[in-house]
Parts: sequence; C-alpha cells; structure tokens
Amino acid sequence: MAALNIFKIYTAQLGNLVESLTANNLTFVQEIEREHEEKRFNLRLFFTQSAYPTPIKWTADLAKNFQIEEKSTPHYAAAVIVDFDEQAFVLSYGSAHFYISKFADLDFGIDIASRLLSSFKIKSSQEFAGSRLRSIDTYKIISDLAYEAGEAVDYIRGIPADVTMWGRNISCGHSVHLRHRKFGVENCHLICQRLVRVLEGDIVKQIPRRIMIHQQDLILQQDKKLIEAIENDLYMADISPTQLSGVALMFPEERDYVLRTPKQRFILNDELELTTLRTIAREDYDGDYEALFNAKVAILGDDGERQITALKDILDYKDEEGYYLEGGRWYRYDLTYLNTIRQEVNRIDTRFSIEMPLFDYEAFEVWKGQQAGRIKYAERFVNVTLAENFGYCDGDRDLSSPEGATVEVADLFKDETIFIVKIGEPQKLNYAIDQAMASLSVLERSSFITQVNGADFYVKQVCLWLFIERQTDIERLSDLNSLIFLTKLASWRKFTLLRGRIPAVNISYRRTLQQKSAEGQ
Repeated sequence: MAALNIFKIYTAQLGNLVESLTANNLTFVQEIEREHEEKRFNLRLFFTQSAYPTPIKWTADLAKNFQIEEKSTPHYAAAVIVDFDEQAFVLSYGSAHFYISKFADLDFGIDIASRLLSSFKIKSSQEFAGSRLRSIDTYKIISDLAYEAGEAVDYIRGIPADVTMWGRNISCGHSVHLRHRKFGVENCHLICQRLVRVLEGDIVKQIPRRIMIHQQDLILQQDKKLIEAIENDLYMADISPTQLSGVALMFPEERDYVLRTPKQRFILNDELELTTLRTIAREDYDGDYEALFNAKVAILGDDGERQITALKDILDYKDEEGYYLEGGRWYRYDLTYLNTIRQEVNRIDTRFSIEMPLFDYEAFEVWKGQQAGRIKYAERFVNVTLAENFGYCDGDRDLSSPEGATVEVADLFKDETIFIVKIGEPQKLNYAIDQAMASLSVLERSSFITQVNGADFYVKQVCLWLFIERQTDIERLSDLNSLIFLTKLASWRKFTLLRGRIPAVNISYRRTLQQKSAEGQ
C-alpha cells in the first residue's frame, strides 16, 4: 500500500529548504508540471546524489563472534517539492525529514488531526510537569479523547471520519502520514490540494497543543533564561527524552549523541548535567553560550543513520511561565492546554479552613518562646495547634521506612484522612505534592493502613493542607498563579484516584502584613 509523508512548508523558506537539501547530498533531479481543473502544480524531485555506505551495526557485533564480514548498505533519501497557489508541500522519503522539518509549519499535522480524526489509538505528548508521554489506547470516539491534565499533544494517530477518502489510518505530527492504495506520487498534488481544503474547514475537536514563539525579543529573553538556568542550577536542561521529526519519534537511548567542541569530543547521554554544559561553555567557548548552542552534534542511529544538528536542537528545557524549548525552537502551551489543567484542578475537593483560616504570627512567637531548644519551625507550630485544639493526631516526624527508604507519611491524622501541611508561596508548595505521592506509594504497600499511636489507622483520603502566602483570598484552586504547581496538583489528583483514595485540599493563608504587625509589637 502506498504511503505519503507530507510536510507543509512556509513558502518564504523554500529557498532555504533547497539549499539545505543540496548541502545534505540531495541533488535536484527533475521538474515536472501537472494540471488539474485549469490549476498548475509544480513538482521538483531531489534525490541522493551519491549514496554513502552506512555500516550495519548488528553485523559488526556478529562478526566479532562468527566468521562473517561486516556489512554496509547504501543510504538513500528523497524529497518532492509540490507548490501551487502560493502553497508549498514536500513529500519526504528516507531520512529527508531531518532536513525538511526545519523549514516546515510544525502545526500542520495537529491542524489536520483536529479536523479529520474521529478516533485515535496512539498519541505522544509533552507534559509540562514531566517529560514526553507516549500512550497506546484502544479506539475511542473523539468526544471522549482523554488528554492528561498538563499535556500538549504533538503526535496523534487515528481513524479519519471519511475512511474511503483518507484511508484507515492517519498519523499527524509535524507532518501528515497517509496510507491509501490509491495514493502515490502520481496524484500527490491533488492530495496536497485536498489538505488545503481541510485546513480551511471547521475544527471538529480542539486538541491541546503548544504555540511556537516567533517574536525575536521573546526568543532572546528565553535564551537568556536558559543560560541563567544552566549557570545557576535553577532548572533542569537535558537532552529531550523524545524527539519528533515529521511523524518519526526518536529516543535518545537508541542513538549516540557526539558533541565536538574546539578542544574535545563528548559522548552525551540522555541525562546531560547542567554542570557539564556550564563547564563546556566556560572551558571550550570562553563563556559564549550562543557558540555552545550552535555547536554541532552528530546523532548516530543503530542502523547507521547519521544526522548532524546543533546542540540547542536536542536540549529540553521548561520554565515556570509555560515556555519550553524543543527542537531548538521556543514554544508556549495554548489556552486549551491551560484550561485543561485548570478544569482538572478545580475538580479537587477544596475546603477553606474554618479551624485555622490564618496563620497566627503572635501565637507563633509566643509558642517559639516556650520551646527552649526544641524544634521551632512554623509547620510544627501548625501541627501542634491543630492537634491540641481540634482533635487531630500529630504525626509530624513520624517516619516509615519500607525497604530502607525513609518517608514522612503525614503531618496530621483524623477521620480516615492523612494531612500534609505546608506553608509558602505556590511555587514553594510543590514539595507537599511530592510528599503526598510518596506517602501514598508507601501506604499502598500496606493496604493503606498505618500505625498511629499504636493503633491501625485506615487511610481513605489524602489532604494537602496549604497555608498560602498571599494577601487576598482565592475562590478556586485554579486562581493560584503558578503553572508548575497547578500541573503537579492535577497529576497528583489522578495519581490519588488511581489508587482508590480521595484527594482533597484545605486552604489557609499566611499574610505577610500580619507578620510585620506581629514583629512590630
């Protein structure tokens, strides 16, 4: 069955695309014209000029143990540029997608998916709070397309509404991959024209996605933040856990990444340390990060496939505001993505505390003065106060150690609920979520039963009790202005429900104005 892998190209980038193809051993071969309904279509073929032999790695391994010779195979690639009516598309064959995708409209595939697909079975996505996800699902109707909270889809494969016209499966990523017995180069121009009409049609289903940043000042600003992150260990920057090229997903563990600098050669792994990047920038590029980001990296596949790219193209980086780097380009998550997170967070049972609505600074100062050498931190004061006045069992510092791992299960216990208490700004409350998930993992091994004061305590509900540092109250959890925190909350909700427990959040506040007043007395 014929298959077409089609990219949509920015017409302004056609010249650059041709230069890139030529520079990578794909030479112009022939140009032909097609005509349909008084419309002219131009097709240009670029084909591997001289196929270089690429070693077959597994034969080398066999040759070390058996009496056979290592083998090589010629490597070919091709690209067919189709342009008409100020529209440009490219058919990719072999490894040509590496060179085409740099000049492509990377929204093209998801734009098509949102208009054509009626169901899906495979999707790959970028999670803001984590890394890329690849999931395989049974067929679902698209109205029930189950996106995760905090995920932006960049690859999806499914069944189109019109199977007769498009075939039984369409893969949509940076490109669109079509398989149909009637599709081929002979009528590829008509298929491209049909895709243009699809893009002009209505969206059937909104798919959460990322938005590419084009403003140069914003790109420079994000580059600066990336450099600061590397210099100051503010955030993780490493090799992207999965890279998408067209509809091809590539995984770092299946490839060798070789970075050459003016002074040395590095083999990069999929957990590139910030200290490594910082050291390379200082010692090999005199602190010039732009030169480091433009340094060439050879990506070597097990099948002998070889790609040359810039270091920046393989770095994975996210910041607090929802921007992230992928494929050397800056993106931001769209409103569908953000709304999905907010909707999931607002489904968490949220209670505004009446027992301790505000952190009492005056009482805290008095309490600290009474402790005389004992632990005096603010969360300890909260736990003691709630235990003494409202019937909670104080579990603070009560540690459980399954398999040698030390985990604080909870701060407070009451009514089949464990409470994890944390104080601070939303950006600093992420630890509460990490602790809650770790506690659940520990409790799951003991059928959600733990010991409290020598008696069994069955855990039915997990509650984050957050004393939020802010001057005004919130109406809903989603009013908190921290994308990373909200995303982690949404992930925690699902994590808890999947274990048959009920997630909940208690809200109290710590006002800095009250703190200053208490300190002034």
